[in-house]
Amino acid sequence: ERLVGVVGLADARNPYDHEQLADLGPLLEASADLVAALGERQRRRQLEAQLAQAGRLASVGTLAAGMAHEINNPLAYVLLNLQAYERHAARLSDKLQRLREALGDHLSSPDIDALLDRVELSAPDDLELIRRHGADALEGAERVQRIVRDLMTFSRVNEEQKSHVDVNESVRIAIKMAHHEIKYRAQLQTDLGDISPVIGHEGRLSQVFLNLLLNAARAIDEGHPDEHVISVRTWMEADEVRVEVADSGEGVPPEHLDRLFDPFFSTRAHGAGAGLGLSICHSVVTAHGGRIAVDSQLGSGSRFTVSLPRAVRTAPSPTPSADEPSPVAPTTRRRLLLVDDEPMIVEVLGRLIAERYTVVTADGLESAVARIEADPSFDVILCDMMMLDGTGMDVHRWVSAHQPQLAKRMLFMTGGTFTPKARAFLDEQGGHHLTKPFRLRELDERIAALMAE
Repeated sequence: ERLVGVVGLADARNPYDHEQLADLGPLLEASADLVAALGERQRRRQLEAQLAQAGRLASVGTLAAGMAHEINNPLAYVLLNLQAYERHAARLSDKLQRLREALGDHLSSPDIDALLDRVELSAPDDLELIRRHGADALEGAERVQRIVRDLMTFSRVNEEQKSHVDVNESVRIAIKMAHHEIKYRAQLQTDLGDISPVIGHEGRLSQVFLNLLLNAARAIDEGHPDEHVISVRTWMEADEVRVEVADSGEGVPPEHLDRLFDPFFSTRAHGAGAGLGLSICHSVVTAHGGRIAVDSQLGSGSRFTVSLPRAVRTAPSPTPSADEPSPVAPTTRRRLLLVDDEPMIVEVLGRLIAERYTVVTADGLESAVARIEADPSFDVILCDMMMLDGTGMDVHRWVSAHQPQLAKRMLFMTGGTFTPKARAFLDEQGGHHLTKPFRLRELDERIAALMAE
């Protein structure tokens, strides 16, 4: 048995006798059953809403992951071509300078200018303009890349595997996501300190900080951003990472503070929110072994503080001494097998890296097997993870069985779609993978590191 409620019966003039109280027994029992049923109905409603919210997040995550993959492949094609454009513009400028110097041995300066005028190569500003256009386009494409990567972070809110999380990076991602809500309401101030990583789920923690930022923004009316402030601060305190989100908004009445993290409780007008945001924050933070606290003054604003246990420190890996060169493109040509079923990626990437590697291409699992069977003397295999006739895991499995030494020199590319199985596989490979789109120098560094192992 458990207490479900209290019924008070009192009549000062005509007190109830034992017989009357006995007659009231069935009514009280029925009332207890009704109260218990209503409580169970409320708990079931809360659970159903939380499950629905989790289902929506899962659907959004699946959609985001699929969109990211579809965007990343053509974006990789654009970025690789822009890198080639940038490189060739620099080479053209260098060649023009060398041409001027060579002509200077035979012609006077006015004659050189006249000659270059005839072929419209006299204006170095034109080349600088070409270079600047390319740099601007590259910056724009890289901004799209960063947005897609942030989207991928939020697509992993249901991921079960924990890892080291850079809390400052999770905060930055949340700030970018909340920017549109904040900019019309308040000035944003950030003070991200030097903090330790934590063990957890990056996507879920980013969701916590996003919810806190949105909660802060919605506590402030639009229209006067110069009069209000939202601040975000991170710091270390003992063995904990602290994250504080504060606002100068309307604050929370004292009688509501104890219920602030309850499901479906909201201080906003009916219909303005489901009342699940802060409840989700509390659940996620608690699941990470942390806690969340609130301090609020009605009319002055609120301050939410998240405390998370820092990750156990491990011995740092040795860093190269100043005398050791950083990984760069190889000085001798290596033979590389490029496996990808995206024709655009194969064409442009193969063309760009052919300057430094002898490149053989394959458009999938069967083609890769045929290339290796014909001549297995490859130094490196650069392989996409998701292809029509197989996965990077399938290629690795075949190579491990037939050319085990070559399997140790495989570098994987992914457009961003990760199944739990694929993520576990890449973790087993020691992180030898690149997320499309990537910079060519990053590819060179990864290959150099792979060959050095």
